[in-house]
Amino acid sequence: MTTDPVLTRRRFLSGSAAAGVLALAGCAARRPGPAQATRRVAGARGPVLVPEAPSRVAALIGSCDVDVLALGITPVYAGTFAEGWVDLPGGIVTSDAVPPSVETVAATRPDLLLGWEWLADDPSWARLGALAPAVPIPERTAWQEAFLLVGDAVNRRGRAEAELAAFEARVGQVRARVGAGPPIAVAQIGFTEAGVFRMFGDDRDSTRILRSVGLTPVGPERSQESLSLELLGQVGAPWLIAYGSGPDGAALLAEAKAHPLWSTLPAVRAGQVLEVDGNRWVGAGLLWARAIVDDLERLFGGR
Repeated sequence: MTTDPVLTRRRFLSGSAAAGVLALAGCAARRPGPAQATRRVAGARGPVLVPEAPSRVAALIGSCDVDVLALGITPVYAGTFAEGWVDLPGGIVTSDAVPPSVETVAATRPDLLLGWEWLADDPSWARLGALAPAVPIPERTAWQEAFLLVGDAVNRRGRAEAELAAFEARVGQVRARVGAGPPIAVAQIGFTEAGVFRMFGDDRDSTRILRSVGLTPVGPERSQESLSLELLGQVGAPWLIAYGSGPDGAALLAEAKAHPLWSTLPAVRAGQVLEVDGNRWVGAGLLWARAIVDDLERLFGGR
């Protein structure tokens, strides 16, 4: 089962409308009881009362699954966000349903729900919230901030801060290698639908990571989506990171490479196109950031 990990708010809402009404018959709620120790955490939509030590975390959608794994917690439920580039431990219930099936989530008996903020715009969020405290995580913020919020929600803020410090140390090591050579200007483009491409801008976390390891990102201020392949000629960087993602990712990248404009790109003419795993590069979260830094060290560390 493979899905495009880039689940936009538009795709989510259209999928939600098609999903119909989700019933909660027979689903027992697991909210903090009066004798259970609780804490108050700041979710994207306001404070949420959560268990002091949650033990059955459901990562509904977004990078929450990889974030809780990075914090030493195995979720009882996870969306397919990390499928294909993270080996999830056995026993986790996974689903690519958008929004998540309330019945499926309920069967895992969660005591805490985590999911990207736009999930809270769907009517199913209230039904999911009847199962356990639900903390919406902002997806329009730096991945580090989202990771710290996940750490707060599961009461592992100290570990989250330590993991981020270790990540920054790793970035410094890679920057020392990449920065030892001449400056490298690189653009990022991706192919997720036939006939169009996306160009990554300064608003993307991957762009910030490129800059953090000493590369010079080339692209618009804000990422541009659904650009016609007839605009490929605008990609003028001397280096190019390219990917296709989703079940048809390889075919989409092949389609772009067969376009007459592809061979005119400076990076193509110079033999400086680097193809990467699209299912990984459109991710988020700490494990994703580590994987991107590893890729950049492999691709540029010896140049």
